[in-house]
Amino acid sequence: MKPKEITMQIVKNLGNYETCRLEATYTLDENDDLTQSFITARKDLETAFAKAYEKPKEPKEKQPEKRKPLTFKSPEFERVCKALAEGRTDVEELKKFFIFGNDIIDFFNKHDLI
Repeated sequence: MKPKEITMQIVKNLGNYETCRLEATYTLDENDDLTQSFITARKDLETAFAKAYEKPKEPKEKQPEKRKPLTFKSPEFERVCKALAEGRTDVEELKKFFIFGNDIIDFFNKHDLI
């Protein structure tokens, strides 16, 4: 005797006393392995559940600006210049930590720091 059809059912707890029942019936071909068919059916139902009940992404709260303004009078200015001169950092890395204008870039260029 060879099975001709399988039915796979999964039940998921949604929380707050809610559940979801997913069921699918599959017709088996002559060469289908019964065990592998159930494994595939379960994967299909798990994927369907994940798509149907995925939680909407909540917008991230805007993080406060972590970067500090870099000016000629900033306490960090000399350290930044030294790090650039020694090749320990570059402008792209500095942009992660500081806000600076074209006047600072011009200074870096004029003194061959970048």
